[in-house]
Amino acid sequence: LFQMIYRTFVENRPTAGIHIRHLLLCVYDRLEVSLQTPLTEDIQVRMVIRSIMDNFTDPDYTASDAICACAYSQNYIRRIFQNAIGATPAQYLRDVRLRNAESLLRSPPPRLSVTEIAERSGFADPLYFSRVFRKVYGVSPSVYTRPNRNDDPAPSI
Repeated sequence: LFQMIYRTFVENRPTAGIHIRHLLLCVYDRLEVSLQTPLTEDIQVRMVIRSIMDNFTDPDYTASDAICACAYSQNYIRRIFQNAIGATPAQYLRDVRLRNAESLLRSPPPRLSVTEIAERSGFADPLYFSRVFRKVYGVSPSVYTRPNRNDDPAPSI
């Protein structure tokens, strides 16, 4: 439809305005129908992701909190989330927190302490944060920030 709208606009015929208006009404009708469809798995997954992205810095926030916002059972949401994303909601939350911590560790001086980075990334326990960070990135957070470390690209999580 958008291609048709564009072509009609470019051709600049005398009736282009009428045609464009009609095509835009078709787009509007299609969007209205799609918004009225019942919740799908994709929408449920996006709701969990949005909840995680909005709350990952809160150390008391858990993946169960994100799942509870959905209208379906927790087991169902976990299953469709893992099928769509390739990780459980808890793993996804941990990975979002680690990516945030990694970006804070890469920030220019003056750098935050590892404890402050753990707190700002949603980890309640700095020791747990260091253990998880080392497991994923292969080095401790304090070593990761050193200027003489290899600048190899970070592993994707």
